[in-house]
Amino acid sequence: MTIKSRIPERFYRLFHSKYMDYYQMILISLYEESGQSYSILGLTEEECCEIIEERIATFTMDWSQQQLEDEGELLTRSNMSSIMLRRLQEWGWLKKDYDEEINEYIISFPDYSQIFVDVFVHLYKEESSKERESILSLYSHLFTYSSDKEKNNEILRGAFCTCISKIPKSYFDDSY
Repeated sequence: MTIKSRIPERFYRLFHSKYMDYYQMILISLYEESGQSYSILGLTEEECCEIIEERIATFTMDWSQQQLEDEGELLTRSNMSSIMLRRLQEWGWLKKDYDEEINEYIISFPDYSQIFVDVFVHLYKEESSKERESILSLYSHLFTYSSDKEKNNEILRGAFCTCISKIPKSYFDDSY
């Protein structure tokens, strides 16, 4: 069975959430903490909620509204960590298993989710801002390509010229 076939149907809902950036940053925090954790299995639910609460404290959300909704649920500063953790589990970004030895639920990352979170880590690193800009530029070009049929040839011509200019002149040498 391929990794792609194991991805749950609701997995991509993260990308449709108005809190996508926050979910990604929370996933990164959980991922980094689980990598530093002494437990090979993952983190407990309590540890995850603590990490999420610490991360939420750094967010610049306007809590004065008293009503932030995500999929019809009222979000407040006090319940956001448990709702976000539950949502990430429902969507398949995290998995929850019961560990009889410690008598607690353990939260871990499925292999297909780890691949995406690795990408998020690279995109949010400050030293890779050029890489992030390149990726965002690429997405922008792809979006323009798919939505504006008149500019398709211009985009392809520009990409071709850029590629040709990067190839060393020795490659075009007729000596062989």
